[in-house]
Amino acid sequence: MDIDKDSYVFILRGETLRSCSIDIQKEAYQNIIKHIIKPLNVSDDKIFIKIHTFSNSNNEVLCKVFKNYNVELFEVRKVYKQVKNFVNACKTVRKRLYQKCRFVMILRSDLYFFNDVDFTRTTPDNICFQWNLFHNKKQLEMADQYICVGGNLYEEFLKLISIVKIDTRWANSLHNLYNVCLKNFGEEKLSYLNYIEDPEPKNNLCIIRGNPQGRFFPFRYVEKKRIQFNTKDKGNPLYNYTRYMLGPFFINFFHNHKDNDKWMKEVHEYVRKRNKKIENEKEKEKEKEKSKTEDEKIVNSSEAKPDDSTTSI
Repeated sequence: MDIDKDSYVFILRGETLRSCSIDIQKEAYQNIIKHIIKPLNVSDDKIFIKIHTFSNSNNEVLCKVFKNYNVELFEVRKVYKQVKNFVNACKTVRKRLYQKCRFVMILRSDLYFFNDVDFTRTTPDNICFQWNLFHNKKQLEMADQYICVGGNLYEEFLKLISIVKIDTRWANSLHNLYNVCLKNFGEEKLSYLNYIEDPEPKNNLCIIRGNPQGRFFPFRYVEKKRIQFNTKDKGNPLYNYTRYMLGPFFINFFHNHKDNDKWMKEVHEYVRKRNKKIENEKEKEKEKEKSKTEDEKIVNSSEAKPDDSTTSI
């Protein structure tokens, strides 16, 4: 008996609050609802969210962003091995669920979407990469932030990524996943989500990149000296990273610190202070509004009170 493919699974993988405030992470999740889930136009009970991330005291709060859907949290020990974490995240979907879903979309938690993802080319029988362009056209290097795997192929896909080494090229990344899928599923089973026109079709290296800042930032600091890069990379029109939402401060800060642990602590301290400042400003506004309301009540009360000096006739 055929099973209706009327459900959709979204695996949010990787670190939450990755060098960003909890407010920015919440906004990123809200944008996933706006630009990925809502455009599907299906009932909330057909949406299944699996958050696979490192243990964090704020994760339960972040789950509440998806309170209208079927949401599960899977917390793991912090180990920065992208391929291993990707495989483990994919295993969170049980067989009885992926058998009834149109597709499983695996995407990073730190993506802050600005535009809709196009699902028109998805089927239960294909695998859709995030767009039509390769980073490296000769080597078929694909952006690796997200992928959609059809429900009918998911079991085979799980077995494949569990036994085949994905990062034989571009170590500790998923850029080689297209080549792995091409070899094992064939080109006819592979497609893409969004179509993006290639700005430079004659060049091997594409300037549309999975990293929204491109391969290089416009500049970076080396031994406190600003080094300018000649790069035409455009990033991409779909999303930003949550860690880039801090603005120019973050970019300068990032390239000025070789000690990653120290850098992380300092960035979080900056975010904490910034959020505290915002909270204080909000409290001042509330107090100001409260004081204004009380003053208005006093004035209104005075106007309503009869004048004792007036003589009744």
